[in-house]
Amino acid sequence: MIKVIGNRGILEVIAIFSVVMLVGFLIADYAIKTSSVYILLNSLQSPQFVDVSYMLDAVLVLIIAMLLLKRNSAASKSLLFRMLEGIVVGFSSYFVFLLVLLMGLGHLYTLTDYYAVAGMAAVVLVLLKNDYPVFKNIAMVTSSMGVGLILGFNFSFIYAVAILAAVAIYDYIGVFRTGSIVKMASAMSSENMSFLMGVSDMEYVPVQSVGIKDALEYERYLERSHKLDNPRYRKAVARGRLPVLSQISLGEGDVSLPLMAIVSSFYYLSNPMITYGLIVSAIMGISVTMLLLKRYKRPLPAVPPLFASISIFVGIAFLFLHTYTLTNTAALVGVGMAVLVIDVAAASRNREKKRKVSQKYMPRNPSGIAWPADRSK
Repeated sequence: MIKVIGNRGILEVIAIFSVVMLVGFLIADYAIKTSSVYILLNSLQSPQFVDVSYMLDAVLVLIIAMLLLKRNSAASKSLLFRMLEGIVVGFSSYFVFLLVLLMGLGHLYTLTDYYAVAGMAAVVLVLLKNDYPVFKNIAMVTSSMGVGLILGFNFSFIYAVAILAAVAIYDYIGVFRTGSIVKMASAMSSENMSFLMGVSDMEYVPVQSVGIKDALEYERYLERSHKLDNPRYRKAVARGRLPVLSQISLGEGDVSLPLMAIVSSFYYLSNPMITYGLIVSAIMGISVTMLLLKRYKRPLPAVPPLFASISIFVGIAFLFLHTYTLTNTAALVGVGMAVLVIDVAAASRNREKKRKVSQKYMPRNPSGIAWPADRSK
């Protein structure tokens, strides 16, 4: 089947990612300034948030228990994933809704009221995402933001970067070596789970870019599936262009982990310039991933380029701030560059080769459909 990655989908993913980083940072900034940060901290330093702290502990213990009790049958796995998804998405979104309410309404209502409204909003989101695709992406975004905030406030910056590095290794192995992450992403997509955000759009690909054999095969597929009943499809094929669905998916970890590093740097390093730089470097990292995806058209891990971009920036920033020596800076920058080179090399290893057009292409005329005579329009 012909694969294509459209520019519109790439820009949409980068835009959503950028919004999550910026909004997550603004929420973190508010939480720190107003001491609402204790909502997300595993501590009892603020009595008004004791109940929420216990709730967070219970959720973490329940998630670990569910992972340990995982069964082998397909039905129990599906039920386990559904339960895990509801818990993670519901509670992580709950914390985001709670902070947003506190940020927007301040002390206009009581904390108990905010608890109730945030809880109801989280439940409604979990219920709606199963029936409406737009709420699935919203659930993934809010959940990613919540996970990023929770982890960022609970792990120091060094630990956050270490976690990002560990996940980058796991992501690389799971995509390029074992394929386990690709299979898991496919299962999540088929189950309509909110751990994966999907962006799709229709692209019109010139036949010369895919070759005659693939073009004719794809046209037969369009005919068999009755897609050529659509006038837009027929018109595109008559002009020598193939209507292909462009799809891009982004996992929750690809969004929450860089946000974790951004929030952690802001909370523990107390240097806004480093945080701003991390936001920019994270956006650059996801942009590199999207460019590689467009070029090689195969499943790619997003965390390695994100870690590489963040590692390079941290090394340079700490050198200018006289925090690290030149040796440490060179090590961080070197590690980041090495990760980026290895990731690009792995992405290009089994790329699909374009076939050369060896004969003149003539659009098919299925079912006696009259194509427009002038294909130049």
